[in-house]
Amino acid sequence: DIVCNQISFNGGNPSFALGTRKLTLRGSAATSMPLVLTGGVLNMGTGTIEYDMTGSSFDFDITPATYYNLNLITLTGRKIWGGTAAAQTITVTNDLTITGNGTFDNNTGGNTDAILDVDGNFTISSGTFLSSSSSAFTVGGNFSNSGTFTHNSGTVTFDYVSKTSNITTTGNLTFNNFTCVIPNKTLQFQTHSGGIPQITFAGTLTITGTSGNLINIYSTSSGVQWKANTSAAQNFVTYANIRDAGCHTGSSDFNTANSNSVSNNDICWKFGASYSGIVYTDEGTTAMGSGRTVRIKVNGAG
Repeated sequence: DIVCNQISFNGGNPSFALGTRKLTLRGSAATSMPLVLTGGVLNMGTGTIEYDMTGSSFDFDITPATYYNLNLITLTGRKIWGGTAAAQTITVTNDLTITGNGTFDNNTGGNTDAILDVDGNFTISSGTFLSSSSSAFTVGGNFSNSGTFTHNSGTVTFDYVSKTSNITTTGNLTFNNFTCVIPNKTLQFQTHSGGIPQITFAGTLTITGTSGNLINIYSTSSGVQWKANTSAAQNFVTYANIRDAGCHTGSSDFNTANSNSVSNNDICWKFGASYSGIVYTDEGTTAMGSGRTVRIKVNGAG
């Protein structure tokens, strides 16, 4: 493995293959960007780039690039910033992990928030992540929070149909907009136990599968509910298989369409029924015609 304050590719045509190694960058007072890629090639391979603030007295900027694994070790009172200019993208083709007691800030308040694209797992082991209010944030694998996640009225989008996404947290967790429009994707929310967690959708929950290719919404333990909460009715859950979906006390409804209630769902999850065909006045020969009201009884009720 390699440890240094700064590494620069800024002239000529230098190249370096990281392979499976870890490159730890500790920065210096002379620069806020420990990794400079203005020229040459850094082949990330299946290695890890680690921004380590341990012992630092200054903030870091993450270089917009495509990483394999990206580790951010934060420090109390200091920040690792996610963007320095408009339209920058930080792509992590495997896992992004945040540790330490400081902050990864991708909500600068201007137009410099980075687009954050994590193909694997996004993990807040400790510390704080300030999500962008405007730039895209996508996760392909698991979303795990053992620190502090602040949504800043932004959106988290789950992609990658080949990966089940487990959403887990050590405490209550609040998303603003939560989106998945990948048919056949499976989302598993952490089982509710001992009063936690409560998973709140402060903005819009958008689940959009397709006919015959439904999105699965389950708990992480079959037969045991997870607990959802929303202050306003959610109306954008379509083409989903839903199982073990519980409701926090006082939650508004989650109104679904073209979805299946597999089993063990609470009353706030609403599953409408639709019927089509022709109603006859007799034994299938004379159609009733338009302008009529048809009442259907289910098990004697209705």
